[in-house]
Amino acid sequence: MSVQLSEGKQRVSKTTVRACLIRKKKKIMNEDSKEKLGIAIDRVSNIEAALQIPMPPAFHIEQFKKLLPEIVKDLRDAYAELTGEDPWEFHPDR
Repeated sequence: MSVQLSEGKQRVSKTTVRACLIRKKKKIMNEDSKEKLGIAIDRVSNIEAALQIPMPPAFHIEQFKKLLPEIVKDLRDAYAELTGEDPWEFHPDR
């Protein structure tokens, strides 16, 4: 709600300002979350491509053990930020 002042100026309520700041913060968080999600997708794609490299299976398995927990964490974080829900909140890996 705004109040009309003299000379065409408006006074904006603190509630309106807070609401605008919250919307702006959410938009920034969504952009960050989308970026995190895109990076995680790229990492999975890179792993898929690396599987085409002729290496011993044990090598690929060790790489999976190292990279997948990081990617899963990033995906969970992005999901929680985008949806506002964290179904893994009480998961032992959190």
